[in-house]
Order: sequence, then structure tokens, then C-alpha cells
Amino acid sequence: MPLCALALATLLAGPLSASELAPDALLTQLEASHTRPLLMERSAGELRVSGFVAGPWAGSPERVAQDFLRAHAALIGPGWDSAEPAAVLPVREDTIVRLQRRIDGVPVQGVDASVLVRADGRVSMLRVSQQRVPSVDTSPVVLGDRALAIAVDAAGLPGPLDGEPQPRLVVLPRGGHAALVWQVALSSTTPVRSVLVSVDAHSGAVLAVSDRRREARGLAWDQSPLDGATIEVELQDLSGDQDGMTGADVHVESIVFDGGSQTSTQLALPDEGGDFLYEPDEDAADDPFAEVHTYFHLSTLRRYFTDTLGHEFDSQLQAFVNYREDEGSTYDNAYFSQDMFGNDMLVFGQGSLGDFSYDTDIIAHEHGHAIIEARTAFPSDFIVYDDYGWNNAIGGIHEGVADFWAGSYQGDSMVGEYIPVRDMDNDTVCPEDLTGESHDDGEIVGAATWDMAQVVGMDEAEIIVYTALGMLSDSPTYAELAQLCIDVAWERSEAGGLDADLVGEVEALMQERGMLRCGRALELDLEQPVDVQVNLIMGLTELPGSACDMAREGGFAFTMPFQLAFTTPPASEGAVESVTMGFTLRRLDFGDIDDDTLEYSFLVREGDLVTFDMESVNTGMGFYLDVPYALDYDVEFAGSPRSITFDSESMELANDTTYYLAMRHMNCAAVDMTISTELVLDAPTDDSGLDDTGDDEPGGCGCGQVAGVDALPAGGAALLGLLALGVVRRREPRDG
Repeated sequence: MPLCALALATLLAGPLSASELAPDALLTQLEASHTRPLLMERSAGELRVSGFVAGPWAGSPERVAQDFLRAHAALIGPGWDSAEPAAVLPVREDTIVRLQRRIDGVPVQGVDASVLVRADGRVSMLRVSQQRVPSVDTSPVVLGDRALAIAVDAAGLPGPLDGEPQPRLVVLPRGGHAALVWQVALSSTTPVRSVLVSVDAHSGAVLAVSDRRREARGLAWDQSPLDGATIEVELQDLSGDQDGMTGADVHVESIVFDGGSQTSTQLALPDEGGDFLYEPDEDAADDPFAEVHTYFHLSTLRRYFTDTLGHEFDSQLQAFVNYREDEGSTYDNAYFSQDMFGNDMLVFGQGSLGDFSYDTDIIAHEHGHAIIEARTAFPSDFIVYDDYGWNNAIGGIHEGVADFWAGSYQGDSMVGEYIPVRDMDNDTVCPEDLTGESHDDGEIVGAATWDMAQVVGMDEAEIIVYTALGMLSDSPTYAELAQLCIDVAWERSEAGGLDADLVGEVEALMQERGMLRCGRALELDLEQPVDVQVNLIMGLTELPGSACDMAREGGFAFTMPFQLAFTTPPASEGAVESVTMGFTLRRLDFGDIDDDTLEYSFLVREGDLVTFDMESVNTGMGFYLDVPYALDYDVEFAGSPRSITFDSESMELANDTTYYLAMRHMNCAAVDMTISTELVLDAPTDDSGLDDTGDDEPGGCGCGQVAGVDALPAGGAALLGLLALGVVRRREPRDG
């Protein structure tokens, strides 16, 4: 990642506003209060600046953030003068302000900035989206009422809507163009459902219908029934006449069935003394203890985040317990969602393995999702298509950090005591243990953050993670989260709150977990053999042949979450004659691999990531879907090649240069993929006095091959592509 240091000079005498100085003059008036230089990092469409303090600035944190962006146009680029605050996120006495770009007053989704403003008005961290913002007509042809009617029809919710939905107009960048879109959040509680519908404001086409539920395979007493007897607790913050589990911040109800239909009600009622002294009755479909237990822990969690981290909750949290989808059935799950107004909802199933609301780890995990949702600008469906293709890291970050919040609340690494699910004390690493399933991938994130807590202490780890969440982009990677944790740890160290040696340990553990490696490009090392298993969702999962054919004819395409990157050796080691990659593919169902089951191509670009644009494709099922097509690349290897060779005939490689490979595919079969690589070098250009006098052809051409290590099949129904890479040793010149 390129780093460039900017000179720091001229101490500021006092608070200032952007109107007092010209932007270029202001850049020279940054206070050098840290021993490290000002670092500016550009990677995958983001600009991050840290290690400095600018200011102090005058005004509220929102005003400081806006003035700072306007004044630093020379550093971050134009267009941010119209940015407006989208979220104000306290971090104890400091504040993170997230601002969103706008076009004619319409917010541009996914193009935002996060500014960390200290209590004294100084700015110490900045993250700015560098994504292209194409021009777009911001005058809707389809008005909001019509968009709402289209959205309601497309959502097909089985129950009545909660209140009156409010369509929201946004600009969605799509590579080289942008779309004006109505986003309509719809929800119902009988049954519990929540979806987000995107309607093109010019054509009226339904672009997407996204399920907003956050499912977890999670885990409830002090911790769970394993504690033994229940304990008597104080139920704080109950509101009104205290006749149910309703407080200022939390409202808990049960899902019951009336005439075969779902409905919600409060089962926990006070006794004559105003107490709720219910014993647990786990097998009952109308268990009031589940409401009391869940309310106690959720209200405790809310107070904890408010008192400890300064979090500000702007709405009441609604939780549903005793949940089953059908009368007489069970529901082995719990999930987080939001209703159409953005209010948080938690749902806890009454499952065959036990009542999910009985395990405090599950409650804390699902509540952790609400914290993450409040601190970040993530899209609701966990899937991001941006300039570099598909990115699925949001799901892993969401689940892993939610596990961390569960562990921090209970003080142990096990997520789920009563119904064990995950343990953050594990040996998972990135990318070897990625599967593309968010809970599996979250084990790596949970482990890395838990490791950090063992190094710096839980109190410091909570501040670091909480701050890093507020600085994340809307298309984050595991590497971005890890680097932000390191940056925040440095900030804590330089403010006197954390020993610098511990920060070095944090960086080392992030390296060991592979988090820093897992960015938008996976860097391959051509100097040594590499044994990597990358488990990727490759595309459509369980479509029958006819549906797969229809999808391909409709133009569906996907990209891998990672682009592959390799850097050729310097000329002193020999000119690059060729690099060959061979592909061996196996279907997880052991069927035959042929053109009817697998279809892909590789796109290659020198010096930068391959970029993509988006186009809306008619699914034939009543809505459109954005799919990627390549925009910026140098060479395409099409036709589902079983091997590709970089040489003078296809794409000649230069020394000491990085090349990026993106895979674009239209697959309806789950596959394993093993890749072996052969690198051929000519004689080095330095004056070593060595000759190649062996049996090879003149010029030093030689090669040897190390077979790639087979990837392990991934479990579950998701369509996974597992990538293992074996790299060939280079042929060195030999003396006589």
C-alpha cells in the first residue's frame, strides 16, 4: 500500500474556521503533535489519513468536519463542499462525524467520509470514499407515492404494514454511471418481516428486493440455564404503569398464534406487588419468563454502551421472543433486523435445541448487530458491488464483531453457553479459512478482536473496536478493519492511554490472523511456494439446468470477492519470460465439469485493480438485478480456460510490477479450484558472472512445477469456489 508523508509546519495559535484560510495555505498549518509523520493511504477506493492533529477548529463536531473537508479539497478531491452530516457517533468525549456526498441535495449512497473530531476541536483521523460520482438527473419521473405502490406490490409481505412507509430518494453510483433510486423500507410484525425495495425513479423498474433480517446461529440466566437456579434481578427503566416489558429503550413481546395466525402480545404481567417473578418454562409456547430475561439483559446492555462508550440510542429497541414461524413448529435461530423506519428489531426463536432467548450470549450477539448498524454505513443486504466487483466481507465483519460484543459482555470467548455455536479462542486465519458464509468468516474477525482484548485489555479493546466501526467505509475489507484497529490503537497510545509496545503486538496479531492480507486484492508471493485455501461464493447455488440457462441468457455474472495480485521479481533476478497458471476444477457434488456447468473468464490489469461498471438485468421474476461488467482491464482470458499464460503473445510481463486478476463467472455448480503456477525467468541483468551452462535452451529458460494443494470442500448449501494456489520455484542460473 503506497504511503506518502506530507510536511507539517507552523503551529496554530487558536481555533479557526474554513473561511479564515485558503485551502492550500491551510495544509501547511497542521500541528505536528505526534512523533509519527502524517500518513496518507490510498487503497480500493478509499483515502485514509492518520497520525496527525489538525486544528483546533471552531464550532460543533459537525461544523468542524464540514469545514475540514472543504478546506482540504486539495488533499481529498473536489465535491465534498456539499457533504452533509449523516451520523454523529460519540466515542466517549470525542466524536466521529460521518458525512455523505450529495448531488442537488440528494444523498449519494456509499460515498461518504468519516472524521474523528476530538473534544478540543482537533481532527486526528480521516477516511474519505474516493469512488467515482457520475452525473445523474436528480428529478424523479416516478414520484414517491407511485414508487411506494410499486414497492409494496414487489415485496409481497404476507401481513399488514407497520405504519406509513416513507420512500427515500438516493443516488446509486454504478461504475461509469449512476441511477436515481427510491428506497422503500417495508416491515410487518404479523409475521415478522422486513425488506428494502429499490425502485428506479426514472423508469419505475424494481431494481432489488432485499431481506433486511440478520440471521445468527446463536445462543440465555446470568448466562444460561447451565448456571442452575435463576437469580432475582432488578428490572430498571420500565416505563408508564410498568405493566409489561416496556422501557424507554427496550420493548419485549412474545409471538403467539391466534386462529392459526401470528400475533404479538406481552405475556409478562406484574403480580400484586408489581414484580415479575416468573419461573422459566422453556417448553411452553407462551413463556413469560423469556420476556423478563430478555428485557433485563437488553436494558443492561443499553445502559452499558451508554455509560461506558457514550453511545446514543435514537430509538426504542423492539424484541420478540417465543418466536415460531408456524403453530406447533420450532425455530432454531435468532436474528437482527430493522423495520421500515430504521428501528432495531431482535427475534429469538423457540427451537428444538432450546429457547434461544435463554442464552445471554445470543442476546448480546444480536444486540451487537444493532450497535454495528448504528456505527456503520453498511448496506442492508450485506452485499456490495462497487468499482472492484463483489465484496462479501461485510457479513463476516458483522458476525465477528457481534461475537466480540457478546464476549466482552460475558467475559469469555465462547459465544453460546447453552446452545454452543462459536468459540473466539480458535486458530482460524484469513484467507485460508474463509468460506463465504458470514458466520464462518466471522470466526476470523471474532478471533482477531478477542486476541486484541487479551493484549490490550477488554476496556481498551472495546474503545478500539467501537471507534474503528465508526471509521469503516461502506464497502470494507478485513484488512481495512484490522488497519483501523491498529490506527486507533496508535491514537490511543499517543494520547497516553495505551503502551506503544502493546500496539506493536496488536499489529503482529493482525498479521498472524491474516487480517491485513485480506483486502480487495489477495497478494500472492512468487518468491516462495504458497499454500492458500480461499473459499469463495462463486455464484448461483442450487439452480436447475433450465434456470441456470435462463440466468446466463439474461446476462447474469459474478466476480470473486478477492482479486488476485502478484508482483514480478526485479530485473536483477532475471527478465520475466512467462507466467503460466493452470486450473483444476472439481464439483462438490462430484458431477462432471463441462461448459454447461462452469463458465468464467479472467481479466488482467497491470498496476491497479480491475474495475467494473454495473448494468441492470431483468431477472424475469418481476425485478431487476445489478450485475458487473468489466470496465478497466488490459487483457481478458475468456472461454473458461484451464490454463492461462502471460508471455509475449498474450501479455508480456515487466519486472518489479504488480498485476491484478479478476474472475468474472456465470456458474451454477459448486466447485473446488486448484491453481498451479509456473514462472520462467531469463538470466539476471546484474553482472554476476554466472552463466546457464546446463541442458536448457540458450537464454536461461527453465521451469519446474510444484502442484497446487487441493482445496478442502466447504460445507453448507452455499455455492462455494475454493481456491488453492501452488507457486513454482524459479529456475536460477547455474555456474559450470
